[in-house]
Amino acid sequence: MRRPTLSLARSGAARWAVALLVSAVVGGFAIRAILERAGRPAAPLDDVFIHFQFARRFAEGDPLRYTGDAASSGATSLVWPALLAPFWKAGARGFSLLWVAWGLGTIAHAGVAIDTGLLAKRLTNGTGAIAASAMCLAFGPFAWFAWSGMETMALAWVLVRTVRVASEVLDRDATRDRSGRIAPDPKAIVEVAALGLVAPLVRPEGALAVVVAVLAIGLRARGRSRAWASLPIVGLLATPLLYWWLTGDPASSTARVKWLVYNPYFDAGRLFAQIGYHARLLMFDVWDGGEWTWIFVPKGLVLVFMLGAVVLIRAGRRAPWAAALTVALLLGAFATCSYQTFLWNRMRYVWPFVPAGFVLCACFAHEVGQLLRRARGPLEMASPIVSGAMVARLAALLPDTFEDLSTSARAVDQQQVKLGEWAKRSLPEGALVGVNDTGALAYLGERRTFDIVGLTTQGAGAAWVAGAGSRFERFEAMPRASLPTHFVVYPEWFGCDDLLGRELARAEVLDHAILGGDTMIAYEADFSRLGSGARPFVTLDDTTLVDELDVADLDSEAAHGFALGDAWDTDNIARSIDVDEDEGRGHRMIDGGRLARAKDSFRLTAPSDEKEMLLWMRVAADEPVTLSVRVFGEEAGAIPIPASTWYEVGIPLRSAAPRSVGTASPSGGRSVDRRLSIEIVALGPPPAAAGAPTPPGSRERGLRFASFHYWLFAR
Repeated sequence: MRRPTLSLARSGAARWAVALLVSAVVGGFAIRAILERAGRPAAPLDDVFIHFQFARRFAEGDPLRYTGDAASSGATSLVWPALLAPFWKAGARGFSLLWVAWGLGTIAHAGVAIDTGLLAKRLTNGTGAIAASAMCLAFGPFAWFAWSGMETMALAWVLVRTVRVASEVLDRDATRDRSGRIAPDPKAIVEVAALGLVAPLVRPEGALAVVVAVLAIGLRARGRSRAWASLPIVGLLATPLLYWWLTGDPASSTARVKWLVYNPYFDAGRLFAQIGYHARLLMFDVWDGGEWTWIFVPKGLVLVFMLGAVVLIRAGRRAPWAAALTVALLLGAFATCSYQTFLWNRMRYVWPFVPAGFVLCACFAHEVGQLLRRARGPLEMASPIVSGAMVARLAALLPDTFEDLSTSARAVDQQQVKLGEWAKRSLPEGALVGVNDTGALAYLGERRTFDIVGLTTQGAGAAWVAGAGSRFERFEAMPRASLPTHFVVYPEWFGCDDLLGRELARAEVLDHAILGGDTMIAYEADFSRLGSGARPFVTLDDTTLVDELDVADLDSEAAHGFALGDAWDTDNIARSIDVDEDEGRGHRMIDGGRLARAKDSFRLTAPSDEKEMLLWMRVAADEPVTLSVRVFGEEAGAIPIPASTWYEVGIPLRSAAPRSVGTASPSGGRSVDRRLSIEIVALGPPPAAAGAPTPPGSRERGLRFASFHYWLFAR
C-alpha cells in the first residue's frame, strides 16, 4: 500500500493562489518595514533607479541612451526595464514605479517557490515539494530582493523553471514514437526554447539556461522541432550584437568594469588565484551564514547542500536529468567567482542559483525519512519534521532581513535620492554631473550624468578599473566641452580631489550597512589644473620634444607598449605638488602615475637623423634608489633618486644608438621609424648611500620607485 504524503496543490491555479498569498504576506512585512523606516517608498540599492531610468528611456522610445545622446551598454537587463516601461508610460512616475517593481517581485518570488517545488517533487515526493517551496518563501535573500525593485528574483525564476521544464523533457518517457524513441510534449519543447531565449535578456548569468535549453532540445526533439534550439542561441547573441551595433563593443560596459577577464591587472595566475579565493568564500561564508550573510543565512546551510548532493545520487535514479541539472544550476553560482567581487549589493549575483540548493535540502530530508523507515515505518515522519525545522530556521531570520532591507532603503533615500532631488532643484538643466552612483541622480535628478565608474557612460570604465591616475588622465584628454560641470561623489572613491571645486551640498548617513561611504558630496567641477603636469618643471633650452609617455594615461601607455608588470589599481594615483617660483612655474601641478614600480619598460620614437637625445623623467621614491636606464638592454647610465614626492632628472642617450625599423611609406618607398626600447630598473640605494644600513626587507622585495612621465627630447 502506498504511503500517504503531503503534496503541492494539484491544480496549477491553486498552487499559484497559495504561493502568491504567502509571498504577498511576506512582501507586506517587507514593504511595511521600508515605509516605516524611510517614510515613503524607497529602494535599498541605487541600481534600482538605473533600471528605472532605462525603463523611462524605453518608454520614451530611446531605450539604450541612458542620458543625453550617446548610446550606453550599461543595461545589464533588457527584460526588467522593458517590463517596467509600460507602467511608466501609463503614469507610474517617480517613486510610484517602485510599487510596480514590488508587484513584479511578488510574482517572481511565488514563481520561484512553485517551480522549485515541482523540481524537488521529481526527485522526492509531495512532501519534499512542499518543503522546497516553503524554503524559498522563507529565505531571507529571496525576500530582500523580491521587494528591492531589482531583477534578481526574475532571473532566479527563469533559471529554475528552465531546469524544471528541461528535466521533464529529458526524463519523460511516457510517450514514444513508432520507433520507440522518446517523443516529449511539443509544448514543453517550445517552452524550454522560449525560456532559453528570455533568460540571457534578464541578466547575462541567464546564459546557463541557454545551455540547458539547447541540450534538452538537441537530445529529445525530432525533425523540425530541433529548429527550436536556435531560439535560445538568438537570446544569447542578441545583447552583444545589439551593443556591438550601437557602441562598437560587444561586451557590456558593466562586464568591462566588473568581470576579472577584462581587468588589466589579472594575468592567468592572478585570475585563477582570485577565482579560487572567491569559490572558498562562496561556499564557506556566503552559503554558510558567515561574515557576509549571517543576517539572513543560517549557519551550516552549505553542509545541508553538500549532504543533499550526496543523497541525490540515490534520488536521481528515478529522474537522472533532474538530478544532474539541479547540481548544474547550483554550480552555476561559481561563475560569479570570476567577477571582481560578488559581494556587491548583498551578493545579488549569487542568489538566483540557490533554488537548486533547496531542492538538495528537500532531497536530504526525504532521504533521512527513507532511511529511518527501514528501521521502523512510522519514523518516515522524520522527513517533514526535518524539512519543517529547516523552514523554521530560515523563517526565524526574516525579521533581521526586513530590518536590513529597510535600513538600506532608508540609507539610499537619505543619500543618493536626497542628492538626486537636490540636483533637480538646484542644478541648471544643462548640467553634466559626474557621479559614483548614477541611478537616483539620473532618474530623480533628471540631469545628464557622467558615470565615472563607467557602468552607464560608454568608455569610462577602463579608467575607473585602472585607478585614480588614469581617471585624471582621461579627464585631461577629453574635449573641454565634454567634461562634467559638477560632481556628486564619495571623494575617497574618486581619488582626484584636485578636480573637486566648491562644495555645494552633502548627504551624510551614519546608520547604514550597504552604502559606499558615510558622506556623499556635491561639488562644482574644477578642471583648471588639467594639463598642469604635461611639461617638465623647468624649461629645457635648445631642445625639441619628439615623443613622450604619460604614465597612467591608458592611451599613451598602449601606444608606447608600456608593460604593467606586477601593478595594481591601488598603485595608480593622481599626485599633486606645489611648484615654487624658483623651480619654474609657481603653481600647483598634477600628474597621474604609478607607484611601486620595480621596472618600467616602454618604447619611444626617436628622430630619423642622428641627433643627440635627452631622456627626461618625472619619478619619485619613498626611499633613496638608483635607477638603471637601459636602451635595447644596454646600459645607458645610472641615476640616483633621493626620497621625494616628485623628482625630475634627465640622461643623455649618446651611447645608445637607436635601432631602425623599416616601414612602407604611402609613396611606395621606405621610411625609417626608429623606436627606442627603454627599461628603467630599480637597482638599489644610490652609490653614496651604499654603505648605509639596508632598510628591513628591502633586499628581499627589491626597492621600488614611482613613475609619472617620460619625455624624449632632441638637441
